[in-house]
Amino acid sequence: MKTIRNILIATSLTAIGVSGIGAALADSKDNGPIDPSKASISIQQASDIALGEVSGTVTEIELENERGVLVYDVEVASATGEVELQIDAASGQILAKKLDDDKHDDDDDDRDGKDN
Repeated sequence: MKTIRNILIATSLTAIGVSGIGAALADSKDNGPIDPSKASISIQQASDIALGEVSGTVTEIELENERGVLVYDVEVASATGEVELQIDAASGQILAKKLDDDKHDDDDDDRDGKDN
């Protein structure tokens, strides 16, 4: 069901002219499904905000519920590595920005770095 929803969202983004962006509506175990109509800014606006902060290409956007606050998690491929930004879906304010430099390793930084 999630895969179909993500495909539909990606197809919709392409239809409205947002290319190169994979989007997902994240379900939270604590908060249930996310209602995108509750976000005050659109996926396109979140993308524009991220690209105003970091030069590069948006590779992924996820709308998530973080402790009761809707946020867009945006990943941007830049010349210095992947930059992850968290943008408040109500105000458009950048809440966090982190460089995830994977150029020098083959590990996904989300893991503990050990080979499994």
